[in-house]
Amino acid sequence: MIEGPVADDVSAQCELVLRSLPGWFGVEASLLQYVRDTATLPTFVARDAGDVIAFVTLREHFADAWEYSRICGDPGFRYFS
Repeated sequence: MIEGPVADDVSAQCELVLRSLPGWFGVEASLLQYVRDTATLPTFVARDAGDVIAFVTLREHFADAWEYSRICGDPGFRYFS
């Protein structure tokens, strides 16, 4: 299931996803800022059995210019053929 934007209480679950990716998000101060961003920026999540397994956070620069600020997926849920 994909939903969004998320409520503040989902930030803790997004933090778990970030922590599952230490090679990408291993700097603690930055990781904590990314968690805060999930509560303040538009963030959409994918769930499995109610748990957040992936999310994307968007940042608006101008009315017509948005970027993916963060795209994260729990490595345990990646499927490669």
